[in-house]
Amino acid sequence: MLTKRIFQILGVLVLIFLLIQFIPFGHTRTNHQWSRSQTGQAASAGARKQHCFQCHSNETNWTWYSNIAPGSWLIAYDVIEGRQKFNFSDWNNNPGELTR
Repeated sequence: MLTKRIFQILGVLVLIFLLIQFIPFGHTRTNHQWSRSQTGQAASAGARKQHCFQCHSNETNWTWYSNIAPGSWLIAYDVIEGRQKFNFSDWNNNPGELTR
């Protein structure tokens, strides 16, 4: 009897997981084609491209796991927040200061 109940609970959890994949975050995962420019010399171009540009530019490399909810919601939110605080792709139009 307990085994049957465990399978029912697991079935419901799997169903919920599958259903939340269809809930949109309200954000399309596209990278806007705005101006690209020089960004300062604090780090090498390779390091900026690999790390900082993931959240702070319009050149985000969306990984496979960024499409699986609910983690995808957290990743998309972080990228949106990062672009709002500082965006390397918009450096010419808004050259703010880098702070930690």
